[in-house]
Amino acid sequence: MNTYWVPGVNNLTGFVRWNFTELTDAWTMEEALDAALASRPT
Repeated sequence: MNTYWVPGVNNLTGFVRWNFTELTDAWTMEEALDAALASRPT
């Protein structure tokens, strides 16, 4: 995902920027997603 798909989609025009975060622990998923969203580039 991070090596091919995300860069490929981000190089296309007409789409928003994409990023990939793998969430593997159901108990910390909410905090991990919040942290990933907070650290994304604007």
